[in-house]
This record gives sequence, structure tokens and C-alpha cells, in this order.
Amino acid sequence: MAHDTGKGEYRRLPKTMVKYRSGGTPWIVIIDPEGIIVYNQFHIDVGQAAEMIRELLEKG
Repeated sequence: MAHDTGKGEYRRLPKTMVKYRSGGTPWIVIIDPEGIIVYNQFHIDVGQAAEMIRELLEKG
């Protein structure tokens, strides 16, 4: 979870919104230990998120 004020070089768009091409906030981005985005969407089922994170932690 992060907060980005949107101040800076991206014309008032938050840097994270530009970098991860999100559609707004709230937005869910899950990144694996190697830095690869494995999930990038507006909504995720809590059970799906927990399972995905559990699997990533077991790999890591």
C-alpha cells in the first residue's frame, strides 16, 4: 500500500500511476520478489490476493 501525492514531473499525475499504468485509485499492484508485476487491476478478491501473495512468499 502506498500513497503518491502526484507532485513532480508527471503533470500532476502520481508517479506510481504513470509507472504502473493504473487507472486511478484505489488500484492493486502486486509485484513479485524479482520486481515483475504479477497483478495490476482495479479490484481483486481478498481470497485471490491472499493466495497470490502466499505463493509469492513461498517462492521468494
